[in-house]
Amino acid sequence: MKATRLTYAVAILLAMLLMAANVQRSSAAPTKQSGPTTWTVLVGAEAEVQQTDKGAVGAWQFMRFYPDNLTINEGDTIDFKLNSAEFHNVMLFAPGQQPPQSIIPEGGGSHRMLANAATFLPQGGNSYDGSATVGSGQMVRGPQGLQDYKLTFPKAGSYQYLCSIHSGVNPANGQIMGMVGKLTVQAAGSAYPQTQQQIDAAAQAAIQADAAEAAKSDAEAQKVATHPGPNGSTIYSVNMGYTAMNGMADWMRFSQPDIQIHQGDTIEWMQKAAMAPHTVTFVSGGKEPDFIQPEPQPAGPPKLVINPQVALPAGGKTYSGSGYFNSGIIEGTMNPAPGSRTYSLIFAKPGRYEYICVIHDQEGMSGYVTVLAAQTSGGQSSGSQPMMPQTGSGTLDNVGTWGLIAGTFTLAGGLLLLALRLRQRRPTTSR
Repeated sequence: MKATRLTYAVAILLAMLLMAANVQRSSAAPTKQSGPTTWTVLVGAEAEVQQTDKGAVGAWQFMRFYPDNLTINEGDTIDFKLNSAEFHNVMLFAPGQQPPQSIIPEGGGSHRMLANAATFLPQGGNSYDGSATVGSGQMVRGPQGLQDYKLTFPKAGSYQYLCSIHSGVNPANGQIMGMVGKLTVQAAGSAYPQTQQQIDAAAQAAIQADAAEAAKSDAEAQKVATHPGPNGSTIYSVNMGYTAMNGMADWMRFSQPDIQIHQGDTIEWMQKAAMAPHTVTFVSGGKEPDFIQPEPQPAGPPKLVINPQVALPAGGKTYSGSGYFNSGIIEGTMNPAPGSRTYSLIFAKPGRYEYICVIHDQEGMSGYVTVLAAQTSGGQSSGSQPMMPQTGSGTLDNVGTWGLIAGTFTLAGGLLLLALRLRQRRPTTSR
């Protein structure tokens, strides 16, 4: 009886395995559909979603397409859908063309820098045959933001789709690297290697795998180091951003978004993102500056001028809870542009102060500093301490500085991450 039961159980198991194998073979078999088909590609993804004053936003932002390898037929359409809080674009190029620089000098003797319209504004039509460049313009969340970009492919061939904001050219071999996808367009009527359902399942599996891989860097991304400062004070080292997964994942947060220190202590913000630029900005109850100042033109699109109030340092080295203090744009650690990758402030007055990254504030990149009264030698907070004077001024508004900024952005090229902040922001309060 036992042998019979065992044989019966084995037979059932073998039958189940054969059925599973048949299902797997049938699901992977090429399929045909009558008429043109619309396919979905997710643009970016996010993980460790947190509730912020901007809504539910992922701390980890992934710079990938899902899928990043797709086969379709002539006449089919791809619907590129924004799938993260990070801003992206979708571009396909004419032969020999490379991703445009995100930031360009205005020229004509001007020292101003412009956001490149080729990167951030739409171009081309709604069809791509490989002969002319097309682009979505910036895709961004929000009621007025572009979140879907549909493109039809009338001609068979092999193409690349990419986000030019998060990709660039490898100088060693001239190949485009970063947020890039491969597209194969077959002759009309060809069998498809996958269904949209299979593509969606694979995309979700890839996003989950990316989330698990990024989570391995959580502790490092959120680390705050301390070391002794002058006159018994403490210096706190706080990360601004963090890059993992060989540049494909960015932690869009400060490492400790609500930090408690004492009067006279220093915070040193350290750039930990590979390519994403950030700012540390205290507006002290004032209005957040717009990153971009659009200037209407007699004809054509407006000039997208980078606000010098954001691009340049301001405010000095000691913060007492009032005034505009700004690090200026701090480039990523892998960006070849010159300039410091840190920003420090001494906090002279007890209180609770909010600060932001102007570029990524919409993604929840903000923080608070709570300053307690200064400690005595015994470790107790004193009841009254003299205020530390505000020293110096970090404002740089001369021609030489703009020349440095111009060189910085030109070298950064298409690898810069830039947000178009064209709408009014909420006031930021200090308490």
